[in-house]
Amino acid sequence: MTRAMGAEALARVTGSRAYERFTGPQIARMARTRAGAVPGWGGVSLISSFLASLVLGGRAPADLSDASGMNLLGLGSRGWDDGCLHACAAASEGALSAERLRELLGDPVPSWSCLGTVSSRLRRRYGLPSGCAAVAWSGDNPCSLAGLRLERPGDVAVSLGTSDTVIGTMEDASGSADGSGSASDGGSAGADGSAGPPALDGHVFASPTVPGGFMALLCFKNGSLARERVRDAAFAAAGGSADATAEDRWAFFEEALLSGSEDEVGALLARAIDQPEITPDLPAGDVLLSAGGEALLPAGSDLSAWMTSADRAAAVLRAAVECQVMSMRLAAEARGLRPEGALLVTGGGSRSGALLQLLADVFDVPVMVGETPDSAALGAAFRAKHAVM
Repeated sequence: MTRAMGAEALARVTGSRAYERFTGPQIARMARTRAGAVPGWGGVSLISSFLASLVLGGRAPADLSDASGMNLLGLGSRGWDDGCLHACAAASEGALSAERLRELLGDPVPSWSCLGTVSSRLRRRYGLPSGCAAVAWSGDNPCSLAGLRLERPGDVAVSLGTSDTVIGTMEDASGSADGSGSASDGGSAGADGSAGPPALDGHVFASPTVPGGFMALLCFKNGSLARERVRDAAFAAAGGSADATAEDRWAFFEEALLSGSEDEVGALLARAIDQPEITPDLPAGDVLLSAGGEALLPAGSDLSAWMTSADRAAAVLRAAVECQVMSMRLAAEARGLRPEGALLVTGGGSRSGALLQLLADVFDVPVMVGETPDSAALGAAFRAKHAVM
């Protein structure tokens, strides 16, 4: 699809550059590798709309928010984009036409749509009333946005987990995806009329709760596991015991982030990358640079190679975590996502006071810790109530 349209055009129209795991490229791959099965296809569903079909007792349409993560939906038109459908068809190498793909997808619906009533089978089994509504399902990220109550433009949350995630609500898709253009017409102006290139990292989706609104999502693959790996290496380099408890290691982490040893070792830029990073697109492998841009690590070594003293160990740990947080802010702002008021922080990393302070310093806003377990499930319940009100 990138060959057919170009990464910027695709991001401008759909809110994301092409990703292998997105539904459009997967449809093209399935059609290309199993061309003989294509004539028998009866429809194409997302996991969310397929599960909604089981509740409805008939085929359910995709909702606009989850459908935004397919590389097929135009954020401006809120419908399947002709250029994207033709790009997907081209990637299938003739196994699937754009017209046929449109038929298979059906028409997407707003995320708050009532699709009908729950199937008679489920009503009998669970004792539900005959008028119990079946509402369009959505994905985990749109539902998490609803569960965290990120309702107004500028409402932004950071989830600190195995992967770190920045998610928030925007009034428009300025600086990222086109609010009105089409891949087929080559539209180049952003939703705010800007003509600059769109951001290629992260995603913009149609909002699951606000008509005409948008949500932005940025996922950073190297999150808590990378932090813990560098923490443990720094702890050992600083003389910490191999038998130390997790509490001891986290106490060292807190102290290192709050201390300042640049006078001894100089300012550093560090990146801890255990797995290939997706925001931005970077290969696996640690990076350590001096303030002047000099590479400080021998080829093929990790950050621990430079931790030859306690001061160095603490400085490298702090630099690696600072770089993670600065990357979050830069990527979020490139997507037009700027917190107004407090930044909501969730996930296991929110237990670190030093990390919360770093987020407050880098984003230059107060932080608020959110305790919302199972936010996606809670958000699905909120969305259902929204649909029937």
